[in-house]
Order: sequence, then C-alpha cells, then structure tokens
Amino acid sequence: MTRPLALAVCTTALGDTLMCTPVLADLARSFTVDVVAHQRWRGVLGLNPHIRRVFSYRNNPLARAYLTARLAPTRYKKLLILHANEDFLKLLARLRYDEAACAQNFPDPPPDLARIARDPQEHFVAQRLKLSRWAGAPGLDGPLEVFLSDQERAAGQDWLSRRSLSGKSPLIFLCPGAALVYKRWPIERFARLAAMLAAQGAGVVVMGSAAERPLFARIAADCPRVAAALGLDLRLAGALLQQADLLITNDTGPMHLAQAVGAKVLAIFGPSSPQGVGPRGQVHRILSVPPIHQPCRTKDCTHPQCLGELSAEDVMAQARQMLAEAAGE
Repeated sequence: MTRPLALAVCTTALGDTLMCTPVLADLARSFTVDVVAHQRWRGVLGLNPHIRRVFSYRNNPLARAYLTARLAPTRYKKLLILHANEDFLKLLARLRYDEAACAQNFPDPPPDLARIARDPQEHFVAQRLKLSRWAGAPGLDGPLEVFLSDQERAAGQDWLSRRSLSGKSPLIFLCPGAALVYKRWPIERFARLAAMLAAQGAGVVVMGSAAERPLFARIAADCPRVAAALGLDLRLAGALLQQADLLITNDTGPMHLAQAVGAKVLAIFGPSSPQGVGPRGQVHRILSVPPIHQPCRTKDCTHPQCLGELSAEDVMAQARQMLAEAAGE
C-alpha cells in the first residue's frame, strides 16, 4: 500500500534543522517524507533513512521559482512548516497539498495555513512534535540524529591523526563563537579554559566557522597547542565531534551537531533559553547565567555582561565532573 506523502519545511538555522530530526523520524512512521531545508544546512540530512528527498531552499526569487518548479508536480497530504522565514509563505499558493500547518506567528499567513498552538516554555522539539501529531503521526520523541558513513568517520579519524590528536584523551572541543554576540561567553574566558585543559593533558580543538578565526587566534595566544577546526564541511565536523569526549560551547549550531552524533555537551547559556533550545539528555550539562542587565535581554547586545559573570574555573569544574562521570570515577 502506498504511504501518504508529507512535506516538512525547515529553512532557517543549523540548530533548527537538527532539532527537526526527531520530528522527521516520527513522521516517517506514517508518511513518506520529503524535506525543504536551507542550502547551507541540507548536508546534515544526508543518509537520513527517514527522508526520501531533500530540496534546497535559498531566500531569493530565482531560487524560490526553481524550487516551486521541482515541488509543484507532487501533491502532499500534509505540509508542515517546522521552522521557516516568512518569505517561504510566497511558495504556498503554488504548491499542491491537502492541509498545511505551522507553529509560528507569521504576520500575514494564508487562510488555509493552520497554526498549532505551542507552549513557549516547551523545548523546540516538543513544540514541533505537536505538528507531527497534527499530521497523524504518533508524536513520539527521539534524539537529534545525523547519519555518518564509515568513510566519513574514517575521514574524521584521519583529520585527528594528522594533528596528533587521534587517541588523545580527553579530547575536548571548544566552540567560542555564535552568530549573535549576545550568546558569546567572553573569548578571554575560553582562552583561559583552553590553557587550563591543555595543562592537564587534554587535546583541545577549537571549532567554528571560517569567519571565527580571530577567536581561535585569541585562544591560541594563551594555548599554543590548540588545534583549529574552522570552516569545515558540516559532515566532517560531525565526524570530528563524534570522537570528542566533550564539547564546551555557546548556544550555537555545533551544540546541536554534537548531540546529533552522540557527543557529550557542556553548554553555556546567557540570555537565550536552555529550556527552549538547550541540549536534552542526562549526559549533557548546562551552565546558565540569568540575564540581569537589560541590554543582555536583546539580540542587539554587543557586550554580554551577564555571561561575563561565569568564570573559567566554574566551567572547568563542571567539565572535570562530566569527564569523571564518563570514566566511571
């Protein structure tokens, strides 16, 4: 019997895309699932057995027209906007579907786009599973997932070997960047933390985008033995994180990527909500600093004083505890 078709849409950030993977797995219990994902992040959905096809999205008229031409021949029973920018709504009138729903407050949604109420206190994944249940799937929760091939894992091992980090224990990754400044723990604290970790024999790797090289340089000034994993292909980054004993990170994409490949995460949160987007699972830990200064409550903050209240020693103590627990001490 032919299974009904569902189209799931997530055209925003890397973390949003990864947090949609439990929903995709749930939908696949009842539907054949196609996905629209942003071109920059679609790679993390490769080899996912819950997905039939992934279509690339880019936010410009020509790319939307091309995407429309690819999607229009197929009629979907359910269309679920898991997380998308407002411009995606321009496509809906040209797509074929029986019912569509979202969990966002779009300012001017089409009349046939149902909005599923969500609790702002719930995690992003729990909110989106309500959309899955709306579609008729069971709504079963699950982990974030990225599926790597043996060749990709071997490439990760090779990357570490060439930097004399293969077999290094503990192997700690640091992610000092974030797209928004107000989410960044001060780089001086990351530098001190890296030096403390290296002094105790840890292998230390800084992960981030190519644009975050100045952050790496600041850490390397205090910890010359640190390695740089900057601007890597997402799947190679995932293969590296799969070898990590711990990722210490701001609220940013690699935090979600690490969870999806099974790495332990120590996440540092300030103004953003760990309840809404933080790592889930008992192996992970969150150090949260309440936003006590008014500028830190907005995305316009350029000097996050609140995060400055958290010391390198605080983070080091939590990292030691997590590593000891993993070693069974």
